[in-house]
Amino acid sequence: MNREKSISTIAEQKLCSACGICAVICPVQAIALRDTEAGFLEAAVDKDKCVDCGRCLQVCPSDSRNTEEIFHCW
Repeated sequence: MNREKSISTIAEQKLCSACGICAVICPVQAIALRDTEAGFLEAAVDKDKCVDCGRCLQVCPSDSRNTEEIFHCW
């Protein structure tokens, strides 16, 4: 799994909003929302299933590269 092409870094930095878009768009069902120790949800990537397609990162609202495009739609 290429960390630059998945939402793993977003989750590790505690930026995941747990919207679930990444889990829905993943073509191989490699992403699921899980509970954190603090009782919040965050995206978790199954590294064995991930095919590095990058779709999750392209739709993630927590990725700063998507912010302008997302707000433009509103």
